[in-house]
Amino acid sequence: MSGFSDDLALTLGNEYRLTPACNPPADVPVTVEDQDDDGVFDEDDNCLSTPNADQADFDGDGQGDACDPDDDNDGVPDADDVCVGTVLPDDVPTVRLGVNRWADVDSDGVFDTTAPKGKGPRRSYTIEDTAGCSAAQIIEELGLGKGHTKFGVSIDAMDEWVALVNP
Repeated sequence: MSGFSDDLALTLGNEYRLTPACNPPADVPVTVEDQDDDGVFDEDDNCLSTPNADQADFDGDGQGDACDPDDDNDGVPDADDVCVGTVLPDDVPTVRLGVNRWADVDSDGVFDTTAPKGKGPRRSYTIEDTAGCSAAQIIEELGLGKGHTKFGVSIDAMDEWVALVNP
């Protein structure tokens, strides 16, 4: 801040006063607010009423994690989210999406698959069904093998996971 000293003096709880470093005849105090008293001025604070000095914002939506109801922006509220830090689109499959294998490859919250010839699985899975978990997270949590990473999560594994997180 040009023209102001680096000295900040706490005056009244959550108000700070900056004293001009120039030579006016009297101090000209400037009040800057910090409603949540986290040391970050309101104009720069991404959670005005919730203390979050680190200003963490995992999903980059401008709303700090401390007050963001969906930190990872996967569409599942944090209170219901089993997997923290979901990143979509999924980084699975690493080779190609296999027949009757599942992963959200286009970030729409619906798991994609390659349908077989004929009737197919007649199933679908959403990010809500998996309690906010991506295919990569399901593979890790269930301890599945490399085939799932290469081609997507199998129907049996998806069914197992959905039953596990939705008792």
